[in-house]
Amino acid sequence: MNRRSLLRGTAASGIGPVSARTVRSRSDGERPVADGSGVIVRLADVTDPIDGGDSLEWTAELENATDRSVRPTVEYTVDGEPAGAVTLTLGPGETERPFSGNRRVEPAAEDREVSLRVTAAGDSAERTVTVLGVDELEAERSRPAEDLAVRPGTTVLFEAGAVDPNASQFTSWWANGDRVGDSMVGPAWQSIYYAERHAHYWQYTAESAGRHEITAGIDTDVGNYRVDWTVNVTPDGRPSPTIDDARPEPGRLPVDRAEPTALEVDVADPDGRLERVVWWLGQADQIIGTSEISGTTDTVSLTVEEGLCQTCPIIVWVICTDGRFTSESLWEVDVTADGTGTG
Repeated sequence: MNRRSLLRGTAASGIGPVSARTVRSRSDGERPVADGSGVIVRLADVTDPIDGGDSLEWTAELENATDRSVRPTVEYTVDGEPAGAVTLTLGPGETERPFSGNRRVEPAAEDREVSLRVTAAGDSAERTVTVLGVDELEAERSRPAEDLAVRPGTTVLFEAGAVDPNASQFTSWWANGDRVGDSMVGPAWQSIYYAERHAHYWQYTAESAGRHEITAGIDTDVGNYRVDWTVNVTPDGRPSPTIDDARPEPGRLPVDRAEPTALEVDVADPDGRLERVVWWLGQADQIIGTSEISGTTDTVSLTVEEGLCQTCPIIVWVICTDGRFTSESLWEVDVTADGTGTG
């Protein structure tokens, strides 16, 4: 496995489709022994096998083998971790399937197994599902790609590039084995950034010293991929870049609709790895500019001709070549007729 190491201080060859043999299969047919409650639990449909990064889907079936109504709570776990719950009412002798459940499964290089378990009213059913290994995304499509040393509290911007910019792509993110979020399922900035940069992103801040594992699981129509990073955090690593000054003065920003608006910021990185500034217009969810920067310190400006909306914040992202990142909301737009503000 081609794993990148992002070392925090002393302190993602060509893409080819992987197997996508996911099929729906019936339950093993074994009915677990009930505990006398009269509710019998089965797994009716399960996707098995699945590709790493895919969504494991299942349907439970509950049978009320009594002559009275019951109202059990059905709980699901995947590898012992809670994966949802639902409560339903079953009449005497009734069999019902609650809404199907699902859980994204972290990708890995090799095939492995995960356990799916459904429990209700003391009864349970369990199934072992095969998760197929997937290839790593080619290195030039993912960032950061170099070793890195950062201190606790430093934010890193991870990027999983588009396999095909014209095709759909869904990216899930895991930190230390826990799923922490998805791209393309809100917020809107994820899709805006993808359209602009042909990459999904995730911002991760490790507060505690030690080893942190970050994984991106990429689900596309032509196969699934993954990117793995190892983050080691120690006190004398590199810090986040900084925004040292801004013009106009941060705060309320008077804007005359008849005139362009000029913005300027001074940025710094003691390690000399400044790369770009991304200018965001909040509320409108727009990237209004991207500026190249370099070196230890730089000054960058942006002129906006139109489109600044009343009370919208202007947010500046500063990104280094090794993924270190900082963000600050600098101005709030105050649109006026003559540029004097509303006071």
